[in-house]
Amino acid sequence: MLLTQAVLFVHIVSAIVLLAGVLGGHIVGAVARRAPDLEHRRGAVALGTPFERMTTVAVPLTIVSGLVTLTLFGYAITDLWVLASGLVNLVIVAIQVFFWNRIGPQVHDALARGDDATAVVLMRDPRAVAIGRLEVALAFVIVALMVFRPGWLG
Repeated sequence: MLLTQAVLFVHIVSAIVLLAGVLGGHIVGAVARRAPDLEHRRGAVALGTPFERMTTVAVPLTIVSGLVTLTLFGYAITDLWVLASGLVNLVIVAIQVFFWNRIGPQVHDALARGDDATAVVLMRDPRAVAIGRLEVALAFVIVALMVFRPGWLG
C-alpha cells in the first residue's frame, strides 16, 4: 500500500512539474518575445533555463512512474485514455527534440552575439508561437486525461 501511494505521489508530482515546466517556459518565452531591447530579452531567456530543466526531468519521470502506476492500479495499457496520454506525451517529447532543441540554441547564439534582430525573428516566428501554444495545450490534455480517465468507447 505504501509503495502504491509513493508511486502515485511521484507520478502526480512529475505531471505537475511537467505542466509547470511547459507553462513557465512558454510564459518566459512570451516575455522574451515582447521585451523592448536586447538586455531585457537576454534576461527573460535566462529565466527560461530552470523551466527547460523541469520539462527535461519531468517527461521521463512521468512516463516511468505512469507505467508503474498502471501496473500497480491494474489499468489496462490498451485503455484509450492511457494510449492517448502516452501519445500526447510522445508528441511533447517530439516537439522538444525536433523543434525546440533546434530553435533554442539558435536564439541563445543570436543573443550571445548581440544579434537581437535575428533572435526576435526566431522568437516571433508564427510557427514557433503556434507550436509553443500547441505544447501548452497538450500539457493540459495530459493532465486532464490522467485526472478524468475517460472511458471512451467502453
